[in-house]
Amino acid sequence: LELMRLNVERADYLMQNFKKILVSQLKNERELFDISEAIEETIRLVIVSLKRGQVQVKYHKKLAPEQRIWMGCRGFLSQVVINLLTNVERYAYPNGVGGIVDVTIRMDDDVYYHLIVKDHGKGIPMQDQAHVFEPLFTTGQSIGGTGLGLAIVHNLVTNSLNGEIKLKSEDGKGTEFIVVFPRVILE
Repeated sequence: LELMRLNVERADYLMQNFKKILVSQLKNERELFDISEAIEETIRLVIVSLKRGQVQVKYHKKLAPEQRIWMGCRGFLSQVVINLLTNVERYAYPNGVGGIVDVTIRMDDDVYYHLIVKDHGKGIPMQDQAHVFEPLFTTGQSIGGTGLGLAIVHNLVTNSLNGEIKLKSEDGKGTEFIVVFPRVILE
């Protein structure tokens, strides 16, 4: 009975977070909120899927308390995090081999956030790195890849978050996406 109660509470918690993120993705209104908590909530939503692929997320919040409040769009940020983590499961650690992904949020200068998603998996071959943000480019068509995930991420980061996204990868040694965006998203 206790196990059932705990599972029902967890399901309710997940549904409430899912609803909050889904609603925020449908609207692009700016709001003030705790960015580190929003990222953590998004990770909690994706973690169930990632666990099936043996992917473990380590979340590093490196923000001072006064740096945690962001004027931005929660839904856009959540979509970026979800797509990057889904790509880790699908490409960095395919076929359930599993591994670790580090998600870090930090601010170096009180003006720009740095969201870093770094895995230690397969890496991206050099010849593919220039194309990963192109719509419909995929190396994973056979495993359900559409070539839209990173194109959507790039579009959200550059157009909706007024930022930029950088890629660092070495074949066989992992991949790191660095998303840099302002502390205040202007309308």
